[in-house]
Amino acid sequence: MPGAENALGNRSNPSINPGMDLKGQKRRAGARRERHQGGPQDWRPQERRPRDRRRCPLAVALRVFGLVAAAALGAGQLAGCAKTTYNAAGHDAAAKPAEDIDLLIGREVTYRVERVFYTAMPRCAVVLAPTGKAPAAIKRLAGPSIARYLRDRIPRVIGPVARRRLQTSHKVDFSHNGDRSHFARATRCDAYLTWRVVTAEDNYFLVWSERRLGLALALYRARDHKLLWRGAHTGRRSDGSLPLSPFSVPFAAYEATRFKGDNDVLPSMVDDVVRRIIVTLPDLR
Repeated sequence: MPGAENALGNRSNPSINPGMDLKGQKRRAGARRERHQGGPQDWRPQERRPRDRRRCPLAVALRVFGLVAAAALGAGQLAGCAKTTYNAAGHDAAAKPAEDIDLLIGREVTYRVERVFYTAMPRCAVVLAPTGKAPAAIKRLAGPSIARYLRDRIPRVIGPVARRRLQTSHKVDFSHNGDRSHFARATRCDAYLTWRVVTAEDNYFLVWSERRLGLALALYRARDHKLLWRGAHTGRRSDGSLPLSPFSVPFAAYEATRFKGDNDVLPSMVDDVVRRIIVTLPDLR
């Protein structure tokens, strides 16, 4: 009878047959639970859905930006550790223009001392005006700088100020070789130095600013206008950085703008380029 008590006074379970063994009772109880819970439980692990391999365009752009930024920072570190190298060009390389001897990383000065230089070493040199087009600021700075460093190599140097005064008194035109020879005899100055601006750039890109200056110098013997020595060098300076986040943009822009407006950068660059070139000239003092 359902709900009847057994001999011990306990209420019996009508779903359990006393004559059924323990395993059979467990199977019957499990089947009843499955009916109440909606069928047998599937304990197999669920299959994982295939992952979408398409990448977000923004994530790809950020990754590329990070790689470019890392490369730029690495190049900046290498440029900061760059050394000035002096390359004694051969006969064929002597005619190579200065804009072709500039390096991406590093500073190279290319020069050549001709054999005739040692047969008749000059004791005096006059610094002429630049050949070709030259910005007024560079023309004003480079001439005196060349004369100043040239005095450390040659005993007597006629700088731009003295040259203009003597040019007026002797009425000569230095664009003609005959007048150059006449001036050399009148002033007893046996050599003249010509120079030109190879490149002069001032680039500004809001977060990065750069200046480039390239000069080429040549020393000639006055009586026959033979080349004695020549040198060329291109220097560059820059400031600013590649922003790694939107918060770094104002700082990079500030550094680039400050470099752009710094009036001491150009005189310092002219002085450095001239010094690096003239140091290749043999000392005749």
